Amino acid sequence: MIPAAQVANVTKLFRTGGQDYQVLRGVSLEIQPGEIVMLAGPSGCGKTTLLSILGGVLRATAGSVQIAGQETTTLSEPDLNDLRLWQIGFIFQSHNLLAGLTAEGNIAAVLRMRGWSKRDALNQARVLLAEVNLAGKEQHQPGQLSIGQQQRVAIARALAGQPGLLLADEPTASLDAHNGQVAMDLLRRLSRQAGSSILVVTHDARIHHYADRILHMEDGQILHQEGGTQ
Repeated sequence: MIPAAQVANVTKLFRTGGQDYQVLRGVSLEIQPGEIVMLAGPSGCGKTTLLSILGGVLRATAGSVQIAGQETTTLSEPDLNDLRLWQIGFIFQSHNLLAGLTAEGNIAAVLRMRGWSKRDALNQARVLLAEVNLAGKEQHQPGQLSIGQQQRVAIARALAGQPGLLLADEPTASLDAHNGQVAMDLLRRLSRQAGSSILVVTHDARIHHYADRILHMEDGQILHQEGGTQ
């Protein structure tokens, strides 16, 4: 079985003030189809950097990165953009919603880029908003929504089109316990029903029981892993 994502001996250097700062130090991991994996560790240990490299937002300094068996480190930017569009869903900690679009418009925009008709994209957006308890907020723009509501729109957007790999950076950080559970139930359903793989960066111990595996990072390395408690 081809892993949904695989990185081997990945390093990442950033140059700051004329000096190199090593954020990732030879990280290797595999995520299998339908698996929920969580990355835990202190702030600054490299979790979000690793997530960004898997998503093609950042390039690794060295090492191999494969998504569904395709090496991404050698892809051109247009091909990498296509891979992100068709294979990867993102839940950003900062939401990254488009301010000029409504809640349903933010979700429909992703589906439209994937070739959905406007009608079908909007209908699917409304279904997803209802699933994250935002029915009635379809026409609200991000500035009219609370931080928690914006995060739920971002989660619904990431679920649009059932991506093969979903990368989530602190998806429950701005949610209360109930809505955090709703969000994770949706992610687990995507994993189990559509076979999507999910990598979650989190400090939220309340959601650890959703994981098949928890990887613990520190100082740019994965130190150990533990099984989920489901």
